Amino acid sequence: MGLSFYFAASSSENCRSLLTAIMYLAQILLLSCMLPGINAGTYFGKILQGIANISSHPIPSSTICTNVDFRDNSISHIPANFFKDLPNLDKIRLDSNVISSIEDNAYVAVPSVTDINIQNNKLQVIKKHMFSGLHNLQKLWLGFNDIHTIEPLSFKDNRALTFLDLVSNALDTLQYQIFDPCNHPVALNDVRLRDNPLSCNSSLCWLKRLDGSWITVSHSWLTSCSGGALDGRKWNMLTDQDLGCDDPSGQCHKQA
Repeated sequence: MGLSFYFAASSSENCRSLLTAIMYLAQILLLSCMLPGINAGTYFGKILQGIANISSHPIPSSTICTNVDFRDNSISHIPANFFKDLPNLDKIRLDSNVISSIEDNAYVAVPSVTDINIQNNKLQVIKKHMFSGLHNLQKLWLGFNDIHTIEPLSFKDNRALTFLDLVSNALDTLQYQIFDPCNHPVALNDVRLRDNPLSCNSSLCWLKRLDGSWITVSHSWLTSCSGGALDGRKWNMLTDQDLGCDDPSGQCHKQA
């Protein structure tokens, strides 16, 4: 978590000045990822609570910053290349904001990132180039948004992605073509889909066939189907026949 400083009021002007100076210095060190012993390497955007425009708070160029923490603010938009001055960035926390848009290529300058948390925001559509360039991304947390559409090839560049959290969104399907199955194997082994209005039909055949072998769709994370003939049926009880799976080769359909 981000660090907050609290100081008791003092009647001494000198004391107040000293405390102010200490607090200012601590913030500078935090923003420069240099405060020893307190998650060194983390840029704490959280100490600047109330941020609405992330562009007005540029991160200082740093080779020692590996984590960025902007959670619990009021950020609504992530611009392209915002993190470009952090070449060794590993983790980005943007959860608990009001993010509704992320520009194409927002992360293309930081291919080292392995973990991005954008839970509890206002995203509705995952676009094709939203996560472009993230070749080392392993964990992507998108739960508790309003996502109803994931465009084909949205995760084309994310060939190392093993964990995908989509809990509590508005998805009625999850197409295999969100990856690039024709050209690259998918590393995903844990997908979480609980609390989505999923229509269990042939579009989910790929997920059902791989569940338990290649992908883990824990029954606690996708409990039942919504709508249609299979409304209320438990995911772990469905068969290929129930879903109408009739394409044994699977899922490879070229996308433009």
